[in-house]
Amino acid sequence: MEVDSLASLSSWPSNHTAPPQWDVPELPKLPDNFEIEKWEDVKKGTHGTIRKAWVTWGELSGCICFKLFKDKWREEYEMEVAAYEAMKFRGVEKCIPEVYFKGSFPASRWAGIKSHETGERILHGLVMEFFEDCYEIEFSKLTVPMAVEVARALRNIHKAHVYQGDMQERNILIVRESGKVRPVWIDFSCAWVEAYTSKLDNDYWSLVVGTMLGKMVDPDHLLLKAIAGYWFLDSRGIL
Repeated sequence: MEVDSLASLSSWPSNHTAPPQWDVPELPKLPDNFEIEKWEDVKKGTHGTIRKAWVTWGELSGCICFKLFKDKWREEYEMEVAAYEAMKFRGVEKCIPEVYFKGSFPASRWAGIKSHETGERILHGLVMEFFEDCYEIEFSKLTVPMAVEVARALRNIHKAHVYQGDMQERNILIVRESGKVRPVWIDFSCAWVEAYTSKLDNDYWSLVVGTMLGKMVDPDHLLLKAIAGYWFLDSRGIL
C-alpha cells in the first residue's frame, strides 16, 4: 500500500532557540445543538477514555471520537487542548487527528442525556475525528518509507513548538484511507507547549536514532539514518 507523504516543512531557523510568542486562538466549545445518538467506549488510557460516538449537528451526522478526562486529570486535558490549539494554529494536519470542539460538561451530556443531576461528575473532553481503519505502529516492522514519514510527521508537530512527551508505539497510529497509509501521532496529554528548539531537536533524534533505529530489523536501516539525517539538515536550511 502506498505511503501518503507529508509536505516538506519550511526552513527551520538554526539560530532559533526560544519559542515564539503566538496569539493562539482557542478551540471552539461544543455547541448546544450537538446531539449524541449512541456511543461506546473503545479504549481506556492513563489519563483519558476514548469513546466512539454517533452524532448529529444541524444537518450533519456521522461517527466521531471523544477523548474524555476525569476531573483529577484536568491538567492533562488542558495540556492536550493547548497542544492541539498550537498545532491547529500552525497548520499541522494529516499527522494528527482533526480536532473539532472542546468542553467540560456533566458525564450525562457526553452520553447524550439532556437532563443532568445536581452534583454530577464533570468530564472534560475533546471531540475529534475517528479513524475506522487504523492500527498501532510496531517499530520492529517499519519499512524505511514509513519510518521516514513518522519522523517527518514529528517534525511537522515541532513546527508548532509542541513536544509530544510520550513517544510510545501506542501513540502513533497507521491510518489507512483511500488506498494510502499515513502515520498519525495521538495523545498529547503529556505534551510541552512552547518548547525550546533544543528540546525539539533532542525529541526528534530520540525517535529516529534512539527508538526507530534501535528496534527496526529492516536491512536498510542505515539508509533510514542517512535519509532522516539529510531531511533534518535540509529542513533547517543547512544544506
